[in-house]
Amino acid sequence: MAGGYLFLEFYFNDKMYRDVWNPETGTLLFRTEISDGNDLPGFPVGVNGETVYCWPNYAEGDNLYCILLHSEAKKIIPSIPEDSNPVILHLELE
Repeated sequence: MAGGYLFLEFYFNDKMYRDVWNPETGTLLFRTEISDGNDLPGFPVGVNGETVYCWPNYAEGDNLYCILLHSEAKKIIPSIPEDSNPVILHLELE
């Protein structure tokens, strides 16, 4: 839970689902379904004019910290080598 939102990850029928819910209203705000390695693992975020997909690895208060897949990190840091350290995206929820 972060910023009043519930981030939920679960498996059903051989697929992984990642949901973002507003628990106050019971509203599903976002859902992604992952069934193979080609599916993007999270919600879209605009960073420096690029859209990257991420999912929180850690949450504290209104802050989310997401480790980006290399393919997503490359969108915002084109010269990043394949064997570099993970890129962590810090998001502050409003």
